[in-house]
Amino acid sequence: MDGQETKEVDSTQKASQPQPVPGRSNKKRFAIGIIILLIFLFAAFGLYSLTRKQVPADILLATVGNEKIYKSTVEKVAEEQYVPSAIDNVVLKRFLDVTIERLILNNEAKKLEIVVSDSEISNYLNENKLSEKAKLIAKYTLLKEKIITSQIKNVEAYTVGFWIPPYSYPQEPEFDLQRKEGESALSEIEQKLKAGETASAAASAAYLKYPRLQNILAVNGYLLKTVTEQSLITTPKEYVFSSENAGQIFYDTLFSLRNIGEVRKIQGEDGSGGSVIKLVAINSGMDLGYEDWLNEKKKALVTMHNNLE
Repeated sequence: MDGQETKEVDSTQKASQPQPVPGRSNKKRFAIGIIILLIFLFAAFGLYSLTRKQVPADILLATVGNEKIYKSTVEKVAEEQYVPSAIDNVVLKRFLDVTIERLILNNEAKKLEIVVSDSEISNYLNENKLSEKAKLIAKYTLLKEKIITSQIKNVEAYTVGFWIPPYSYPQEPEFDLQRKEGESALSEIEQKLKAGETASAAASAAYLKYPRLQNILAVNGYLLKTVTEQSLITTPKEYVFSSENAGQIFYDTLFSLRNIGEVRKIQGEDGSGGSVIKLVAINSGMDLGYEDWLNEKKKALVTMHNNLE
């Protein structure tokens, strides 16, 4: 009897204890998961907002025609000459002008079908002992020169020189002797023209001093030995720019001169002789100096949007 009563009591006690409701624990775990997910989302959003505040927006500074110039664009140009840590707004203002000028030159080069080759850039870097980092500086320096030259209608200059068959032609012993005397004669003529002596007088002195040159020495392209009209060698000669002459050392040098009165001696590496040039006048199609031309282009093409404070 006692054992039976005990079993009945235990059974009664178990029945009176609260039983777990099916699914309640699952709902609780789901709610906790949602709360944790929301915490992560809020944290991520806060981090994203903080990061956005730390990274400044890329500001549109100007447009040149249809080309946009952002602050980051100018920073890249400035980094050609400055380390990033040294670039402030004072530096950026200067290189904003550089960036605008480059886009204007690009625009003009496209219209005129002017290009600067990789070999020209390499030669410029080598001649000026610049590193590869200066490639863009070299490109736009050369492009500027080409655009200026393309606008030149003609130049007036005195030239004194001589021509000998180059090394690629059959040679005679006399040619090497003429080259040797010619080199000395050109150096003397160069110094005399720089000192203000006339081209005809300097050439005449060399004609008498170096007999081997008498058959080949010329002023303004006219042989001294046979010229009959003195005005041909006593007045400057007009040289008209032509793209067909590009790549020839004489014409490339002649149309690269910018300062009136400038004197330049040149000798071809092919052994064909040399010349001394004295610039007298430039007649440009720009009707303006380069800086004035550039300012006119800026007025026509550039729109400023934001200032660098």
